[in-house]
Amino acid sequence: MIVAAVALPSAACSRPVLKPCRTRLKVVACAARAAVKEAVIPAGKVTVGFLQANDVQGAGLLLTRAFAGTPEAVKLDEAVKFMQLHINDEQECTLVAKLLPTDPALLPPGKSARLVGVVSLSFSATGREDFRSLAPPADQPYLSNMAVDPKFRRQGIARAMLEACDSAAQGRAQDTIWLHVRQADEAAQQLYTSYGYSEVVRDPASAPGVFGLLLGGGGAQAVRPRILMKRQVAQ
Repeated sequence: MIVAAVALPSAACSRPVLKPCRTRLKVVACAARAAVKEAVIPAGKVTVGFLQANDVQGAGLLLTRAFAGTPEAVKLDEAVKFMQLHINDEQECTLVAKLLPTDPALLPPGKSARLVGVVSLSFSATGREDFRSLAPPADQPYLSNMAVDPKFRRQGIARAMLEACDSAAQGRAQDTIWLHVRQADEAAQQLYTSYGYSEVVRDPASAPGVFGLLLGGGGAQAVRPRILMKRQVAQ
């Protein structure tokens, strides 16, 4: 699991924690809970849908690049493994945004679409980070793992993925989504606030030594102060 992160001008809003969920259920149940979202951006049309097997490498690479060079950096093989585990995971729905560009030059060789965003929404605390502070309710949806291709930021892709997460929550009869954002990441805070998320509580700014488990490996490492936010989803 990766604590809620949106790759805007800064790399991400919180640290990656790639912890696989231990509950594996049928993907059809997850897919039935959210409709595909579409959005038109300057570069073309974006479609948000559920992670498929042929998306795993691209989604893992995007997530790795989004955090590269930051204290939250993750290894490609770990990100790819996480994606593979959640193709058929009902408790952790992973969504990807794909661009159908107006300019074919933006397409990867041999591809009809370009993967430009990824986000996860968990419905169980089983596979989440072992929160040492600001823990969201265990039985309510938690948004995480959000990243956007640097070449297509600030074009509405993140918002389209947030809308898709709303649909997934609505499909489970859930009316609240939670997430974390770094206190230092003003761009991500602005995105979430503009979409309707509100601050619930934050880590004390004078206490940077908040600890968490990274990459499910059992090690502890200091992380930067965060804010816990929530959004009421219309039913």
